[in-house]
Amino acid sequence: MGMDDWEIRWALLEAARQNMVDILDEELHLERLLSDLPDPDVIFGMVRNRLELPGDAPLPDDLSKDEIGDIVKAVNLSLGHAVSEAFKEAVKQPKLLKAIRNLFSTHPENFDSLGPEMSARYANVILDFSEKYVETPNWIKTQSLIIIADSLVNNITGPERSLLDARLEVNWGIYLWKCGDYSEAERKFQNANDSVTGLLNIPGRKADPAQAAMDIELHSRVLMGFGLLYGDLLEDKSKSIGFNKACLARLSLLEESYRRSKIKTSILNNLGVAYQRMAEQFPQDREKHLMEAALHYEEALSIARGIHFTKMVGWILFNAGEIYAFLGQFEKAERYSAESRRLFSVNVPNERGLSGVEMLDAVIAKEKKNYPVALDSITRSILLREKANEPRRIADALELRGDIHLAMGNQGKASENYRNAHAIYQSIGSEAGVRKMAGKLKAMD
Repeated sequence: MGMDDWEIRWALLEAARQNMVDILDEELHLERLLSDLPDPDVIFGMVRNRLELPGDAPLPDDLSKDEIGDIVKAVNLSLGHAVSEAFKEAVKQPKLLKAIRNLFSTHPENFDSLGPEMSARYANVILDFSEKYVETPNWIKTQSLIIIADSLVNNITGPERSLLDARLEVNWGIYLWKCGDYSEAERKFQNANDSVTGLLNIPGRKADPAQAAMDIELHSRVLMGFGLLYGDLLEDKSKSIGFNKACLARLSLLEESYRRSKIKTSILNNLGVAYQRMAEQFPQDREKHLMEAALHYEEALSIARGIHFTKMVGWILFNAGEIYAFLGQFEKAERYSAESRRLFSVNVPNERGLSGVEMLDAVIAKEKKNYPVALDSITRSILLREKANEPRRIADALELRGDIHLAMGNQGKASENYRNAHAIYQSIGSEAGVRKMAGKLKAMD
């Protein structure tokens, strides 16, 4: 006898609760929570200095109010106001996450008895955390965070419910986009857009500056989601570019903050990617689109450096490096590769980032016609991407390996890589990827 809908939902919630407990056990450490900040090693040093700890001593799980105040001053002097504000937000996390851990103890079965106000507070904390967690190597578990937040949102009504529904949908959309479920991601982004558009049209919310800013920032995340999705899904990148530019226009209405600057760097990076793909689609305008991509990458890089967003600096460097390799500026491309590799090896160790550096090195070697080196680099990139389990990025790397084999005259191996990439693009519903691979395979007939 099969399970009914209620039993399925209950089983999913129970699994999510257990995953959430595991996540909290892993993440409830100050060092983990601060590692996403700019120049984390510098900040760790400031914390140890204030607490008079040895240089290699582990950080405590929490800090007192006085300790936080002193460290905030030190961060502000060394790294600037934006980073000190980000630090203040990050050090709140241990107390908030401990409160959620306690929530599971006091509500072992469900959250039905929790009032709307507390439900909204907990849901917002979990959604904030899920936005960061989806960028970690364990991102696949983000589903559990969103399921728990969803169960809390069910206790809420009114405009607060609409706002949280929109947050839930955009977080689902980003997660599903990373999973390669493009059709469902698109539906989630559309739901989020409908919810937040309704909120933006409520006169009372417009009159409250803090509430209006929150709604506009949320809308910018929705637009960013559409830009990411259509950049992968559609062959025509103009729709992706339009959404990314609309997102930048939304952000321009708000005061600058570290969080918003982070979003802006991501959008500018996404615009660079979109124009880079336009260069592939329209070879007659290749140089123009590559130069446009370079402009967006360099603006993103300048902002990321300014707010000490080290991980994003590394990411932008290997994307921009590809552009300079295509333009024949190999010295600059190699310099960007070396800096990105150092950041992802030493400053913010990250295998996903290293997979991008290996791909850049493959592009540089291919453009210089050093095909054996290119093949070694792209194979290392594929192995790292398979560990991260991100289908679209695996397919992109397989495509490049096919290009390298084709340049070497290995048509059989080129065809094998193109077919494997085609199968992945088809499985995730990427119209752009499917058409591109079909064109390359047809050209080989």
